[in-house]
This record gives sequence, structure tokens and C-alpha cells, in this order.
Amino acid sequence: MSIEVSVCSSPFDAKGDGKTNDRAAIQAAVDSVYKNGGGTVTLDAGKTFLSSGIIIRSGVTLRFGEGAVLQQTPFADSFVKPSPSGGYVPYTPQPGHNFDENIKWSHYWYRNYPFIFAPEGTHDFKITGSGTVRMAEVDDPSRLIKLCPVGFYRCKDFEISDITITNYHSYAMMPFTSENGLIKNVKINNWSHGNGDGICLMNCRNIRITGCEMFTGDDSVYIFSSCRDPRKSEWWNSDSPQPSENIEIDHNDLKSNHCKAFGMILWGLNCEDLEKVEVRNVYVHDNHFETLGNWLWNPYTDKAGYPPVTNVRFENNVIDGIEENSAHSAEHQQGYVLEYEEESQ
Repeated sequence: MSIEVSVCSSPFDAKGDGKTNDRAAIQAAVDSVYKNGGGTVTLDAGKTFLSSGIIIRSGVTLRFGEGAVLQQTPFADSFVKPSPSGGYVPYTPQPGHNFDENIKWSHYWYRNYPFIFAPEGTHDFKITGSGTVRMAEVDDPSRLIKLCPVGFYRCKDFEISDITITNYHSYAMMPFTSENGLIKNVKINNWSHGNGDGICLMNCRNIRITGCEMFTGDDSVYIFSSCRDPRKSEWWNSDSPQPSENIEIDHNDLKSNHCKAFGMILWGLNCEDLEKVEVRNVYVHDNHFETLGNWLWNPYTDKAGYPPVTNVRFENNVIDGIEENSAHSAEHQQGYVLEYEEESQ
């Protein structure tokens, strides 16, 4: 039987005062529901819950009551990561922007665990409701702990709906190598101290993004074909990719302050079997995109060319501008053709 609990009720007793770190109370509620067969954990309406990160479990819905805020603490203490035994162990996330000057775009949010994180193998979970995920604020960007607000790896059967993600410093949402997901009616805005991308679909399949409204600092939504990305960490990698396939992008309003509102990053050439990094069966319709374009230059390989892209259909979109392909050289661009039908532009 599905159960419902409030994080403010006994025995969890979260304060929701915006000053007390409520991570332990929220996590205890999530774990209790999980151990009892699944159900809903509610962040009470109108309260602000300061936290150092939440780990979602299979069968659990994290529901935001009206106006509830989940606020990242700016301090590095009290963070945990999943342990192999199924529990948690403390870890210290690192502040700053890049972790390795020799790896291009080696941002710390690839290494730090996401603020709301579903471990590998998590399934049948939801993050939903009329509330806000708000990331930390500090005056000095070098001291800022940059986390992806919502991220997970090799998960399936998920829904993220109706929430707002704001004041973020990284990619707002990173569902990596995951499948069977719905991202619906999500608002993403107010990036700071970072690239500020929206949703990165790396090697994902059977995904729909619909009804979302974004004004991002970098790319808003993109499909990412990747293999052997050197930025990999404890919680994700692209060493064993799957095709980016069966993706529907519809009825979204996407704006970018810098770069592309929608596009593809086609970096899968390090895979020996290109079918495993193919982008296929993509339907993009009834959206407003401020800009459209593709990233074609892969900084992590010397190979020229691109993974296959097949059966991509554009229909009834309003596109304000097309960006030139981002490629390293004219040689890399040779032979690349992306065909699509745009009925309304």
C-alpha cells in the first residue's frame, strides 16, 4: 500500500525555517517510505527547507507543497553519497568551477553529486509539485559549491513535473543514460556563477519533454551523444553508452542568454559500435525556440565525423534564429548533413 508522509511530522520533524539543515529529516522520510514499499514524501507548503542534498529511492515521490522551497546550503558539511551497502557515507563536495585545467569544460558539477540525486538503478520515482528547488548563494564564486539541482544515472520510469529550478550554477537537470521519463511543466530560470544550461539528455531513450518554460544562461535543452567522456565521476560515466532514441520535445518555450535554446551535441565517436551512440527517432514539434543549432566539434577525440543521426522530424515550431554549427574546423564539417522538415518557422 502506498503511504504518504510529511517531512514536518513526527518522527522526522523537519523545521522548514530556512535556517536549520533539514537534510537528515527529509532523507529519513524518503528512506521510511522506500522501506515500506513506496509512496509520497511531502515538503510542506510555504516552508523553506535548507538541505545539503537528498537521495531519491525507487517507488518514492518527492512532492513539493504549494510554495515549498528546497534550498541548497552554501556550506560543505553534512553532505552524503550512496554507499555500496545501500546506505550513505559522508563526502565533501568541492567548490569552484573547473577541476582540471587540462580537460576542457571540466566543471565540478560533474564530480559533485547532484542536489536531488537518484542512484544507478533507481526506478519508478517522481519529483513533482508547486514548489521550487533553489540553489545556494554566495558572493564569491570560488567558494560556491556547484551542484546539478536534479541529476541521475542509469535510472528508469521517472517523472519530473511542475517544479521550478532557480538560482542555479550548473546544468539544471542531468538525466544521464536513463530511460522511460517524462519532464513536464518545469520552469528553469535565474542562473548565476556558471554556464547555466537547462536539460542535458545524455544517451537517453524514451523521453518526453513537454510544456516547459526556460530562460537559461547556456543551452536550454540538448540531446547529447557521448562516449568515454573524460569528465566522468563516481556517479556517472559514458563508457557504456546507449542510443539517444525515441525522444519527443513538444510545447516548450525555450530561451537562451548564450548559445542554443535547442540542439544536439554529437560526441559519440569514441564508441566502436556507432549504433550505440546513434541519435534516432526524435520528434520536435509545437515549440518556441529562441535559437537552434548543433555542437559538432568534440574536444575529447581526434576522430573526424559524427555519429549517425536518423529520423529526426521538426514540425510546427517557431524558431527565432539558426546558429551556425559549432565545429572545430571546416574539415570536421565536411560531409555532415542534417536533414529536417520545418513546417512553421
